[in-house]
Formats: sequence, structure tokens, C-alpha cells
Amino acid sequence: MSSNKSDTSSISPVPLKGTGTSPEPGSVSSSLPGGKNGVPHIPLGPLASVKLDPTDHHTISPTAPSHKAARPLPVEETSKPSPRRNRKMSRLRFTSLSSSASIEEDSSGSYSDSYSSDDESNPRDQQLSNSNGFRDFCIKDINLASYGRKEIEIAEKEMPGLMLLRKKTTTTGDRPLKGACIVGCTHITAQAAVLIETLVSCGASVRWCACNVHSTQDEVAAALAEAGYPIFAWRGESEDDFWWCIDKCLDAPKWKCDMILDDGGDATCLMLQKYPGAAKYMKGVVEESITGIHRLYQLSKEGKLPMPAINIHDSVVKTKFDNLYSCRESVIDSLKRTMDIMFGGKIICVCGYGEVGKGCCSALKGLGAICFVTEVDPICALQACMDGFRVVRLEDVASTVDIVITATGTKHVVRREHMNKLKDGCILANMGHTTNEIDVSSLKDLNKEKIRPHVSHIIWPDGKAIILLADGKLVNQVCSRVPSLVFSITSATQVNILVNILVNILVNILVNILVNILVNILVNILVNILVNILVNILVNILG
Repeated sequence: MSSNKSDTSSISPVPLKGTGTSPEPGSVSSSLPGGKNGVPHIPLGPLASVKLDPTDHHTISPTAPSHKAARPLPVEETSKPSPRRNRKMSRLRFTSLSSSASIEEDSSGSYSDSYSSDDESNPRDQQLSNSNGFRDFCIKDINLASYGRKEIEIAEKEMPGLMLLRKKTTTTGDRPLKGACIVGCTHITAQAAVLIETLVSCGASVRWCACNVHSTQDEVAAALAEAGYPIFAWRGESEDDFWWCIDKCLDAPKWKCDMILDDGGDATCLMLQKYPGAAKYMKGVVEESITGIHRLYQLSKEGKLPMPAINIHDSVVKTKFDNLYSCRESVIDSLKRTMDIMFGGKIICVCGYGEVGKGCCSALKGLGAICFVTEVDPICALQACMDGFRVVRLEDVASTVDIVITATGTKHVVRREHMNKLKDGCILANMGHTTNEIDVSSLKDLNKEKIRPHVSHIIWPDGKAIILLADGKLVNQVCSRVPSLVFSITSATQVNILVNILVNILVNILVNILVNILVNILVNILVNILVNILVNILVNILG
């Protein structure tokens, strides 16, 4: 969930680099009739025979492989702490990654390191089955199912929208998604489980995977697998595991994907790259993140999007509720869980002042923090000023801030030159969807010390260390959870959009049938009239 864009009338297909994003205006025609809740549509485009890079949110690679080459897990080695930090390290348990450790820039679900478990076994090597013998899933531990079911039941109490839809299908027997085969690529959380079970109650057949390698709740995945749903996700997936899980959802025996519910565009891009023939016959794609929207708009602009796609990110219910209120609460929860810090008096720079940035600044200001904002969009920058925040350039304040939070949805917002200026102990966190808003890949030459789960020191040669949270991934998804009530609003909208896609397709089919019938009737009438005229003429001539 990320965007620094408050004006949702247009999106630039190519995000701008810098300390924010400023999409350029452009018109996009509607691909599906109607459209509700302010949800704009993305136009159709013929499928071009190109290779798409599902790991790049902003470019299309003509030579991208169908899968990324697997990178081995980084080898952790114990190293001596810097002399400057000897007195601190006695209180910390850490492992240090040498300069050869890989800290890579990847897709929305990219892998860098896993702190989820001490168990090094790969779930792909296990042969798990649930209590009914069902095996079409791949998760960490099926024995966590009972705990996960309790998590789902708690979430259901705070998600009245989805529960009302489920109750309606139960009482009326109506199955608006009957026959739909939906692939989901989202965060696997208790809230997502409520969405999955609601889709199934509406008649859909689903296969689900994670859009982020660190956000999966293993107990929830186990509960879904125990209930008989094909789930392919676990916390701490490698890069190869990530793409393998998506592929297992897209390509299944006797099962044909016709709709995708995506968060980041990874499933959509892999479908277009590896299964272009099947993609042409899909009914539609629903995308909820700004990162995925950038990718879809670029594909549409270049005529490489063969199926209808709907942008839910810019709908009112997503931007005004999910992005704003969810992030306003979860940013505080994430920082408290990981760092136990006091916000009063802290100098914090928030990169981006869209709905996510607004939520972050509002929460931090309320707890006494001094907030700066970086923003390239003049409207959003003026809003920040009117709300009492000083708009700055990150390079001008980097040496004085205590915390830097990114919330733009674009890549390399915080670059190496910025991090070189940060003071010792500065905290870096990402609230935007893109995993490379913080240019973690530029830190390969530095030592990385694991302090606690999802908290690492990045140490410079002079002993300076900055604190990186969640390896630059979404800190509110990795280190905490989002409010169920807000998630319910967005999820209910997603279900209604999927239903509308099917309804529009059925309407178009019926219209085409009626048009063909009317055309045939008119042709027959005209033929009969012409025949009668010719017969009369011949009778008169011969007469």
C-alpha cells in the first residue's frame, strides 16, 4: 500500500526518481463499461511478442528470463564489531554479513534475508498433507493450522463488509463468482484469509501466493491449507521460491486462471511473460498497489496488455481509508515493535506526502515528533506546508534527522549519497510498496549486523552505523499488521470489482448474441423483400 500521490486523476507510467514522485498528467480510456467507487479502468491492448521482466516495476526487458536465477542464502559469519561499538555489542547477539553478502534490489516480493525461523529446511522439499489428505499446497508447517484459524476468527470480527457478503451468499444461495478461477498474489495475513474464504463462498476457485517474502503469517497459511485451499507461501522465501510459488498458482493441472488479484504486478507480469497464450483469454486483472499500477500503465501504453485491468489503488475507498488510516496506525506499531523508541522530540523525514505520507506525518506529529517532508509534486508539497510540515530536500537534512521513512511507491528515493550523510544511529524504514525505495543494493560493500528480527546495523568503515528495518521491505507488513477494519473496506471493493468484471463480460456476450440475432432477422427480412420485388417484376414482365 503505497503512494505519495494525492491527486488520483492520472498516473505516470514511468515514476520519477528523487525523494518523491510526481506523475505526469495523461488520459487513459476505459476498457470496461461503468466503473464504481471512482475506480478508473485501464484500456485493452494487443499482446506483443516481447519478454517482460516481472522483477522490474518500471521497465520492460526484451531479454528477461522466465525465472530469476536462484541466489543462495547469504552465509552468516561471526565477525568482530567495530572498535567504536565494542561496548554496545556486549549486549547484543548478532551475526555479520561480510562485504560479499548479497543485499539486492528486486521485485515487490524480493528476497534479501530471512529472520522468520531458525529452521533452514525448505518447504518445497517437504511432502505435506492436511487431515483430509489434500496436498496441493506448500507452506512452512501444517501443524500451525489451529492457531492460524483462531487468528482468522479474530480478524473476521473486524471485517463486517466481507462477512456480510459471505452471509448473503449463504442465505440466498447466490454465487456471483461461480466458475471464476482467481489467482491471488497478496500478503498472506489473517485479513487476506477472510478475503480468500469470502471469494470461495461467492463461488470462485482460488490459488494464492505471497507478494512479499517477509509478510506471510505461517499459521494463517497453515489454516488455509488445512481448509483445502491451494496456498503457496511461507515467511522467509528465497527469490527462487517466490517465483516458484507464483508459477505454481498460475500453472496447475486441469485449472485455467482467468482473473488475477494482484499486489505489485508480479503475478500479472509472470503470466504475460511465461504464458502469453493463456493471458489473451483472461477476463481481467485487479491491481491494488501504486507499484503494480505503474507497470500496468506502461504495458497498456505500449500495447502489451491483452486483458482488461482495473486500478483499485486510485479508488476513493483505497486512498482515503486504506492508505491513510491504516498507515497512520501501523507506522507507529512497526517502529515501536522493532525499536522501542520515544517519538517525542525526534526529527523525522517522511519522503512523499500522498495518503501514506499524510498518515505517517499525522501519527508522528501527534506523538511529538518534528516532521520534515520531501515531495516533488507541488500540490502535495503545498498540502504539507498547510498541514504545518516543512518541505525540504533529503540531502539538506540527512545529517540531522533521527528517522527516515519512505512512502512514495518509486525506487531509489533514499540513495547511497543520502545514506552517507545520515548520522550514526539513524533509522531507515520503508512504508511504500516498492522494496527498493531505499537503495539497499548500493550497500553491498558494507558490513551488515543482525541485531534482532528485521533490525540490522549497516556499518560504515569509520564505525558509523545506521539501522535498517525489514531490509527495506514494507515495515508495516513485515514488522506488524494492518488494521482488519480498514482492510475489510478495500477487500469488499475488490470482491465487487471481480463480480463486475464477470457481469460486464456476460453483458457483452448477451449484447453480441442479440446483435447477431437482430442482424440475421434484418437480413432475412431484406432478402424476402427483395425476392418478392423481383418476383413481382418478373410476373409483370412475363405477364
